[in-house]
Amino acid sequence: MSTIGTAGLTLPVIPDQYAWVLGATGMSQALAIVASSMGTRFILQTIPFVRSVFDPTTGLFFVTARETCAVYYAYDQKFITGEAYTGGGQSRPRDQKNFGALRAIDPVTGQMKWEFRYTSVSASGVLSTASGLVFAGDGDGNIMAFDSRTGKNLWHYQLGVAMRSTAGTTYMLDGKQYLLVPSGSMLTAFALPAAQR
Repeated sequence: MSTIGTAGLTLPVIPDQYAWVLGATGMSQALAIVASSMGTRFILQTIPFVRSVFDPTTGLFFVTARETCAVYYAYDQKFITGEAYTGGGQSRPRDQKNFGALRAIDPVTGQMKWEFRYTSVSASGVLSTASGLVFAGDGDGNIMAFDSRTGKNLWHYQLGVAMRSTAGTTYMLDGKQYLLVPSGSMLTAFALPAAQR
């Protein structure tokens, strides 16, 4: 059972009961439906830290999902300029089966249309193109291309470092489209093949 910890409480998430919405700033926000100890349901909003996208050609919303459970806790920590400051931490069960996934969600119905599961959790953002491709990365440092309608994995490349809280971007140069992917301290560019006529 998945749980969400908030304000010192750990609450069970009702399986497959979530929705993604576009916030006022245009960023995606997850709404998870959780159960209280009395069996009532309420919605807990989470703050996104990876980029997700809406593709108007398919009408689908593409998001990186992290299926994991953690207990979050706070502690007193003196703030020192230039040093890491967290004011808390987290712990996860050692036997937990964590995974990440790229999901295509219909924002009108909230129904998941397809899912591609990664072998590890991912913090990669998502990029979609007008040509029907979706690009995202797994937690092991692979950038992957997917068919936006079916979720079929079409291509992958090992970057050496996982993409974290970022996604690729595309640009045109001399009539050719390129994919530019940041990972670690590197930028890697790929030329996309010309469209079939």
